[in-house]
Amino acid sequence: LAEFFSNRCDIKLENWQTAIDFYEARISGEPDTEEEIFAIIDLGLLYYIMENSSNKASYGVGSMPEHKPKSKEEYIAKRDYLISLLPLKSKEAESLNPITSDEVLSQNSPNPVNGNTQIGYNLEQEANIQLNVYDYTGKLLITIDEGKQDRGAHHINLNTIDLENGIYLYTIKIDGQVA
Repeated sequence: LAEFFSNRCDIKLENWQTAIDFYEARISGEPDTEEEIFAIIDLGLLYYIMENSSNKASYGVGSMPEHKPKSKEEYIAKRDYLISLLPLKSKEAESLNPITSDEVLSQNSPNPVNGNTQIGYNLEQEANIQLNVYDYTGKLLITIDEGKQDRGAHHINLNTIDLENGIYLYTIKIDGQVA
């Protein structure tokens, strides 16, 4: 986790080559684990950020330039395809972000978010579910209506690619009541 946060600092400071090396170290060829898939997605996003930065003089390319997207649309298409490869089944997904029996809403994973995250919740009984995402000022940004869900543990996939970097808060409404 410390390495991840250190890499996020390298990205913020535009230490491009160090950030590229971090992701490439996690990619060992064909994506066959979640970590490798997310590293490929994050490397593509890093290249996209680099291309649109003001500090292009230090722009580097690592040993895997095949992960450099030619456009935002290409990045999004590849990201969505790679996410579709994730071999997570419901029980595996629950183990990534376990919810205790008395917990209604859990911490999102991964956090910090880089494109997509899962938010877990637990229902004591069947209920209508709505997730609301807010910026730090309290402005509502995203509403996800999950509809009627059965009793038990569930996860909502949240795509944040169109949101700016920052701190976001979320709430869940169970049958219209904030839990």
